[in-house]
Amino acid sequence: MRLKQLYYLVEVYKNKSISLTSKLIYVSQPTISEALKSLENEVGANLFYRDAQGLKLTKIGEETVQYAEQILSLCEKIKGNALEQKSKVNSLSGKLLVYTVPTISHSIIPEVINSFSEVHANISIKIIEESIQNIINNIQKGLGDIGLITSTKLLLCKHNLLEGVRYEQLSKSKLYVYASKNSPISKNKTITFKEALKCPIVVSDFYEDGLDDQYDYGEPNIVLKSNNMETGFKLISEGRAIGFASHYVVSKSPFFIKDHVTYIPIRDDMDYAVGYIWKNDSTITPQAQEFLKSFKSFL
Repeated sequence: MRLKQLYYLVEVYKNKSISLTSKLIYVSQPTISEALKSLENEVGANLFYRDAQGLKLTKIGEETVQYAEQILSLCEKIKGNALEQKSKVNSLSGKLLVYTVPTISHSIIPEVINSFSEVHANISIKIIEESIQNIINNIQKGLGDIGLITSTKLLLCKHNLLEGVRYEQLSKSKLYVYASKNSPISKNKTITFKEALKCPIVVSDFYEDGLDDQYDYGEPNIVLKSNNMETGFKLISEGRAIGFASHYVVSKSPFFIKDHVTYIPIRDDMDYAVGYIWKNDSTITPQAQEFLKSFKSFL
């Protein structure tokens, strides 16, 4: 049963004629007749009968028209409400400050900004890259609207970093080692975390702590600890180091020569989580809520 069938039913009832209805709603008579016949088959009864004055409704037809009118009315209310909400969203203005870790900034954020700005041209958005620790500190102080981070709640709690902020996880995926195809480990189909730690590693400021004390797999061989993603990715692309991230985030990075990079799943039970934080005693602004909708669509 389709809405068009119900619409044709109501219109034919009003006009008492398929030919007249066809002219008024610019739909061919065969199309209307076929739709009504299909509706009758679904209902299991005739909805119309014909007399000298034209088409008349049967008893079941009268009841069906009443239900059809209610359904069509509700559909109009749904569309009207959607248009009203869309109008409110498009009329949003003001400023939005988002802190993000470099991994997200260099992979997903460019697409998110383009999508968000197309809909919300009146919102001035500013993105600032920081380490996870600095993002949390700034959100605690109320210096930004939201912070985008790559960490699980378990890891944040272990480091006592959730005081004064609230955290919500948006996505979780498998953690990968990414390395150059010239790297000695590139032929591996999988790798353990302990094996990966023996390789030269590029990490951001926070990941050193995560690798060093969250997982008891040995001392990591960190050759670069930096939030300069371009430098880290260059080392990885040249086969001089490896990194850790999700396949999606790395595949979106503009710094890799994609044909030179391979992704190796970590066999240990480890997840790569993306989430956001906001100040504990405040609500998320409408501007930030709309930004998060755009952000989630790219995860």
